[in-house]
Amino acid sequence: MSYTSIQLPFPGVENALNHLMPIDSTVNTVETSDQSKESSFIQLTDSDGNEVGTPIWIPLDVDRSKLTDLLSDLLQREDAHSLTYDFFVGDVQILDDLKTALIQARSKGTDPSLPKFGSTGLEAVVKVTYQAQAVFRVRPVTRCSSSIPGHKGAVLVAQFSPDGRSLASGSGDQTVRFWDLNTELPLSTGSEVHKAPVLCLAWSPDAVRLASGCQGGMICLWQQTEAGNDWGLCSTNPLIKPQLAATPARSKGRWIRSLSWRPLHLDGECRQLAVAYQDCSIVIWDTYTGQPIHTITGHDKPVVAVRWGGTDLIYSASQDRTIRVWRSKDGVLCRTLNLHGHWVNCLALSTDYVLRTGAFDPACAQLVKTVPILSKDPEAKLKLAETAKSLYEKVKGSNPERLVAGSDDNTLSLWQPGIDKKPLAPRMTGHQGVVNDVKFSPNGRLLASASFDHSVKIWDGFTGFLATMFGHVQDVYLVSWSSDSRLVVSCSKDSTVKVWSVNEVRRWNQESLTVSKEEKKKQIFASDVAGKKRSSSSSSLVHQRKRHLLHDLPGHSDAVYALDWSPDGQYVVSGGKDRILKLWRA
Repeated sequence: MSYTSIQLPFPGVENALNHLMPIDSTVNTVETSDQSKESSFIQLTDSDGNEVGTPIWIPLDVDRSKLTDLLSDLLQREDAHSLTYDFFVGDVQILDDLKTALIQARSKGTDPSLPKFGSTGLEAVVKVTYQAQAVFRVRPVTRCSSSIPGHKGAVLVAQFSPDGRSLASGSGDQTVRFWDLNTELPLSTGSEVHKAPVLCLAWSPDAVRLASGCQGGMICLWQQTEAGNDWGLCSTNPLIKPQLAATPARSKGRWIRSLSWRPLHLDGECRQLAVAYQDCSIVIWDTYTGQPIHTITGHDKPVVAVRWGGTDLIYSASQDRTIRVWRSKDGVLCRTLNLHGHWVNCLALSTDYVLRTGAFDPACAQLVKTVPILSKDPEAKLKLAETAKSLYEKVKGSNPERLVAGSDDNTLSLWQPGIDKKPLAPRMTGHQGVVNDVKFSPNGRLLASASFDHSVKIWDGFTGFLATMFGHVQDVYLVSWSSDSRLVVSCSKDSTVKVWSVNEVRRWNQESLTVSKEEKKKQIFASDVAGKKRSSSSSSLVHQRKRHLLHDLPGHSDAVYALDWSPDGQYVVSGGKDRILKLWRA
């Protein structure tokens, strides 16, 4: 057996390398097999490109568990061994071992810098990127725990509060209702203040107030009563009336299409609210005074979606086929994003989830009970804002926020709108119908889109590549992610709610890609991981994978329009044309 002499990069790495291969401590050498071309230098880096240690010589059959042990020792953190990690070569995840990932990465042909087997020297270093996984797991919902009547019209929207303690719904019966998650019973009706169907809801990121918008152009602000067991209109400035006094009451120009609060780390008091109107404008409201701060104009057709980003930019989508980026402090247009050939229906930011939940971290359960109490104290508000900023920066990293848009032209587009007006990828094609909804996973790595073509599709959140697809039998309206980014729930016109697993999406996609390449080129590499010839029978392995569908949840008697997964992962809520609100649990 031969030995290859390797100078250890620093003393701490010796313990780490023990997980991979024996070390002759007298000469600082690493024992390797006779087949030296089955080993390679790797450089571990985090998702921001920061290197950990120096290049290390390891065998190519090293798997995820050994890489995790190696990384934990290199990081030399007390909690490192309690965390789990994902590892990537380029955009290919290491699911089995390093060599398999290299084969798959090279078969994609997108990174010519990847070394060939047998390459030696520092020019052959393989860059391996690691990302920490969620430290908790959300169980898939499997049963309906309550079917709650109360609304007299179709349930159009339902949303959990950022801390997961409250639930609100809006309906075509012109009411907002609040629901007790402990007893799973309705609270008060929320007063019939709106004079038109309620189209959208938005919780303030401190979980203290709720904003509701209707077709009549009125915004209502709700907060918990002094007793803490019910919700009512805010005591000061509870209403923001239609800003177009001259517009006829039944005119579509008054419709409120979307609401978005300024992020908690930028506005500790949760004072500013962006509202998208059917009349092509966006208005920034001061919710304490009920007065507009400024009005943003520029779109030629109705604005259908608005997002307030973590960098204090506002993003809007319109039926004029454009996405626009605005500076929130003065409403100045920063850039216009043009790619779609028809209406833009929906927007999502890679940081949407952390901006929505504010200071609430699902991995830190003790904060659930304290957010509403702390937010009444000025010093506590500052603390919450600092916590929210820390969580936001953890999710965002050093990369710019990404934005995805879905359109009536059956495609999606992926951008870094804060810095560039060019898309990150060509138009994301695959849907054969209108794209109704799109959402980033909480960790920002994947995208889920819902369409009238009866499908839910999963995309890579960085490259825009299609990963896989699921199916309903009729139009799909909404999707929602579990807080651990492993599950997706969807609702449809077919009256069902379905729970899907995306845990193995990368494996299926990568294996399918490798098989496809091999079928075209017969054989890209001489051997597989075990050194055996690959054959056309490899394709059967992909088709034998378990289906993505975990649970089909029937129960509604008609189309399901409203859907949300609670931030703490305990509940999924659905509502629709049958006027019933359903709570689903594991």
